[in-house]
Amino acid sequence: MSVFNFMGFLAKIFASGRRERPMGLSEIIVRLDVILKEVRDISGRLVNRYKDLVRETLVAKSERKNERALVYANEAAQVATYIKKAMIAEMIVEQVKLRLETLGEVADIAKALASISSLLHVAREQVSDIAPSLAIGLELTINKTRELVTGTSDTMPVRVEDALVISPEARELLTKIEKSVEEKLSQLPEVPPELLIGKDKSVSVIEETLKSRGVAEAVPVARAKAGKASVPREQIADFVLNVARERGGFIEVSYVAEKLGVSRDEVIQILLDLEKQGKIFIAHHQKP
Repeated sequence: MSVFNFMGFLAKIFASGRRERPMGLSEIIVRLDVILKEVRDISGRLVNRYKDLVRETLVAKSERKNERALVYANEAAQVATYIKKAMIAEMIVEQVKLRLETLGEVADIAKALASISSLLHVAREQVSDIAPSLAIGLELTINKTRELVTGTSDTMPVRVEDALVISPEARELLTKIEKSVEEKLSQLPEVPPELLIGKDKSVSVIEETLKSRGVAEAVPVARAKAGKASVPREQIADFVLNVARERGGFIEVSYVAEKLGVSRDEVIQILLDLEKQGKIFIAHHQKP
């Protein structure tokens, strides 16, 4: 897990000499450690429940109690989805904690926390319907990252109102995490597929999460919609920063795109570039 590209990408930011870890960062790491232990415990209990249900399914099927077997099988399938979400959250938190434990420079901390914030948001969404207390813990941790960023740099917190953004590096990491989890799930006993209802295709729980939360993927500006007038990137960036200052840190992607006559993709890419430069910190909007 530690060799994922996104972690390598972050490691480049932290190549300078190490200093004593700030108190705020230590608190975040402790919070993540507690969350990691809890989510691992939940994953283990869910796996045991799944195995019990599969066993009950097979027993009922062998005894030709078809209706009971059907109930057990489909409950097992639902538990398998919960296992997948819990394991994804576990691996995300594990990777974030590992990276934060290697940080030292104050400036690097601000950049790192800005980069991993979207990952913690995804982890929170995975456990929201499994363990609400964990979701709350992750939300509090995300808030702590925002406080530390604003306290250790001149970064401007920017809240994106009509689109969440996630970097290509973070999306690549999430894809690899989900693939790794699917490999682990394949080692569990299988539910007889003929007993499952509406389970004829594999579903990416991460993609479902991103779509349901209105997450927009960052794309190269070269892929912007044809027919749009070319606007210098510096001009877009300046406009975004001015709007953020005037509106107390709030940005509407569609508003900026309409005013400048550019695509939403271009605005999102500029937001990500500004975040990487340490000029803003994207505090994702929580949709109701």
